Amino acid sequence: MNLQVKKSSQTGKFGFVHSDNLDGPFIIAAQFDQAFEFQGEVARVMQDKLLGLINAQGEFVLPCKYDELHKFNEDLAIVRKDGKSGAINLRGEEVIACEYDLIYDFHQGFAVAEKNWSWGAINTTGEVVVPMIYDWLDRFYEDLAICELGGKYGFVNRKGNPIVAAQYSNAKPFSEGLAAVFKKEKKAAGKWGYIDTSGNEVVAFEFEEAGAFRSGVAGVQKKQNYGFINKSGNFVIEPEFQEVGNFSDGLAAVKVAEKWGYINKIGNEVIAPKFYSAGEFFQGRAKVELDGRSFYIDRRGDELVDV
Repeated sequence: MNLQVKKSSQTGKFGFVHSDNLDGPFIIAAQFDQAFEFQGEVARVMQDKLLGLINAQGEFVLPCKYDELHKFNEDLAIVRKDGKSGAINLRGEEVIACEYDLIYDFHQGFAVAEKNWSWGAINTTGEVVVPMIYDWLDRFYEDLAICELGGKYGFVNRKGNPIVAAQYSNAKPFSEGLAAVFKKEKKAAGKWGYIDTSGNEVVAFEFEEAGAFRSGVAGVQKKQNYGFINKSGNFVIEPEFQEVGNFSDGLAAVKVAEKWGYINKIGNEVIAPKFYSAGEFFQGRAKVELDGRSFYIDRRGDELVDV
């Protein structure tokens, strides 16, 4: 869609202009209290504190009647009216009635929902696929979602079947077939270990902290320091860091003497620790902070300009 939101300097209202002529005339008149960019053939607009949808001709596809109207995700948008949540499609049709206390945005065909203080999951037709019986439910990762029941954590699949009983004191999402879970004995401090997608405990409970697996390794804390283990639970990079990030693009951020740098998968220093903060690499660049400035660096540690 070649239309872009613009605020009228005269009225303070929002309308739409051609994206290749931002100083040109309004194609859709500046008549809205707020407006958002087009998603496909529709755009969200606000009038009198209520939200609706318009098409590229400025015609209402859906009158402004919702208190909240989220961005479309997987062709559905979460809406809220009179304190209850539902979902509409791109035609403005309410395909899931506003009867839930809360609905998260759809992800891979499912949305976590809360109703009467209980959590479950619905599909894009509104069918309840995970029963509304849980104290809390996370999104699905690798077809499994963390569930909380009675203060304990386990995992359910997309059919709502419990795969790992709610028995752990804490849990993190699955990544590369393994999930970090926290086991606390009656008087012990508790430790993190890892389970597989069948619930088998495959890495011993011996870590103070445990991260997600990326490229076959995960950052963990053993006593005071952090290092990286493989899926057998063996250290491939010894615990000698104050903190670590996840591996991405073959590099991981590590903290040494209160400064962040980067190592490769065999533990060799690639970028010396000098940053106040350091993000993950993506497509050959990472965001860092130094001397009060935030900027991007390449894999050699050199600052990138015009980013």
